[in-house]
Amino acid sequence: MADWSGLILEVSFDQSVPTWKIRRPQGKNALPILVASGTADSFAAAKAAALHTAETARRSPSET
Repeated sequence: MADWSGLILEVSFDQSVPTWKIRRPQGKNALPILVASGTADSFAAAKAAALHTAETARRSPSET
């Protein structure tokens, strides 16, 4: 898990499947909202997908 440009990026294995999630923090006592998530063929591909999607979400925050 990493904090990147105001977003929380998480890459993990869910039942042996590389999975990625991007969340946006909502404040000190609020749970972060899920911006995007998905699966990939490999851990490296999941990291790349999370970074690519986070960059897109960071450029257009009004759409989330």
